[in-house]
Amino acid sequence: MAAPKKEVDTESRILDAAHRVFLREGTSGARMQEIANEAGVNKALLHYYFQNKQRLADAVFLRVVRNLFPAVQQIFESDQPFEDKVRAFVASEFDTMDANPYMPGYVISELQQQPGRIKALLESSGPPPLDAIQGSLDKEIAAGRYHPITAADFFLTALSLILYPYAARPGVTMLTEMNGESLDAMFARRREMTAEWLLRMVRKSSSEP
Repeated sequence: MAAPKKEVDTESRILDAAHRVFLREGTSGARMQEIANEAGVNKALLHYYFQNKQRLADAVFLRVVRNLFPAVQQIFESDQPFEDKVRAFVASEFDTMDANPYMPGYVISELQQQPGRIKALLESSGPPPLDAIQGSLDKEIAAGRYHPITAADFFLTALSLILYPYAARPGVTMLTEMNGESLDAMFARRREMTAEWLLRMVRKSSSEP
């Protein structure tokens, strides 16, 4: 029997609130009372639905990693030219990070503190689509347009360029002495530049054999 709508709505509201708090504070810094306040419920109701903080933390982590690389597989298995795939991939990841700016720092912290979460990440989000990326790269390499490179190297470089500024945003703010609109403008510029950096990394120049 399905749960009554009111119960589903309450559970969803608690999970939404926990999602915001855990991503802001991390699992170690989050407090059940803060989550209850954010959800507009009392702590007793919080424990009724999720028993304890660890169960709530596990539910939030799984929810987050399912959306970590939402369109990568689809993009690299498409029939688009490789350079269009790269631009679409970069745009998709920046869209995800703009909507969830605390996500990279949260996921990195969770994996460092609880390495066992890597299994949950792979089971929920699936392995990176390295075969699809490698297949696209190999066509360009065989045609003499790109330098030889593995999909793993390409993908890790892309993630570094996209995710690190979000994960290190507080440090980036201090380093650049930017905040607010100026920092947002810098991230917007990086959105436009990252795809071109990746493509320059693999393209052969016209003078190369």
